[in-house]
Amino acid sequence: MAAEDGFSPELEALRGATTLEVARFVIGNLPQVSYVALRPYVYVPNTPSGDEQQIPVSREDFLHGSTVEDIIAGTPEDYNVALDSRLWLEGQEPGEEPAAHLPMMDLSVPKSPYAVDFVRERFGIEILPEFGGGFLIETNKSYHFLGRQLFPASRYLNFTSRMLRAAQVTQVHKGVERIHTHIADYRYISYSLERGSTGLRLTARADKVVEPRVVGII
Repeated sequence: MAAEDGFSPELEALRGATTLEVARFVIGNLPQVSYVALRPYVYVPNTPSGDEQQIPVSREDFLHGSTVEDIIAGTPEDYNVALDSRLWLEGQEPGEEPAAHLPMMDLSVPKSPYAVDFVRERFGIEILPEFGGGFLIETNKSYHFLGRQLFPASRYLNFTSRMLRAAQVTQVHKGVERIHTHIADYRYISYSLERGSTGLRLTARADKVVEPRVVGII
């Protein structure tokens, strides 16, 4: 029986899950994925980080091994570790160009009792029709989004542009400048376009003191 808001008990059970736990659930339901990638990084505000190392992890190791935990444990304490959006599919090896992405985005809408419903409403218009639903994950000040279905690498620009268009534009009066309420972090998108991928933090280190956990389903 589906939950009251229309989501299955399997999805509802993931409320409160960490990013790693929910990412394992998502990848476990995408049998065509053969490799994912981890990306250790040092966060410096307003600074792109295009030299970050990509560490491929096989599907089996990501889902069932201790490789992820070992990589995190072996990374310096001033580094956080992200799961990158790029995916290698069945028949591909890490040396090849990844064929797909998992929808991931750093959001900027401030946390509030109304934010989940606001994001759900805007994503229902701009994101869900093309890229499907996913999970809203609470962070220090805002949220992350992790989708449940992959998309071809050729659609990466379309995904990021859709995230920008999810902003709500309000005109309070003719002749008054319109108000833009951004959902996605537009500076993060600019850095992600340079890097060629998005990603989500798995750890809570340095100034990132909140361990990201699922607070909503979209």
